[in-house]
Amino acid sequence: MSDTKSSVDGTHLRAQAAAEDAGVRLDRFLAKSFPEFSRSRLEGLIDAGAVTLDGATVEDANHRVKPGKTYRVAVPAAKPPRPQAQDIPLKIVYEDADLIVIEAHEHDGREPHRVFHRSVADVIASTAPCTVVTLRTPRRVTKAPSSLSARA
Repeated sequence: MSDTKSSVDGTHLRAQAAAEDAGVRLDRFLAKSFPEFSRSRLEGLIDAGAVTLDGATVEDANHRVKPGKTYRVAVPAAKPPRPQAQDIPLKIVYEDADLIVIEAHEHDGREPHRVFHRSVADVIASTAPCTVVTLRTPRRVTKAPSSLSARA
């Protein structure tokens, strides 16, 4: 049995373990009780101390559920996503009113798309509806990977 109550701060969930839940891992029990959450999300909430049993925090996803006990989960309110600026070393190779070509060089011995959270092509594509073409130069040709991204 489970129920949900909303609050200003977020959502408070409650699930009571039945006899058939005896000995089941806590994360599996909560995933069965609250299918709207992934098991990994629930594991994160357990690790964060958001799950309680009789007022005591349960921080072990491997905790074995006891029948008749009521588990409570305090789900924090969702935070709006905030894009984080990144200092990406770019060289504009060509630009006019309809086309921009950007060269992204190797950074710290790694390829550009392995260093930054989003690739240059993703950033360009997210700024406006457009076509992005990325041309990569293999390491064996230049001894330093680079790529050209064109937006039209």
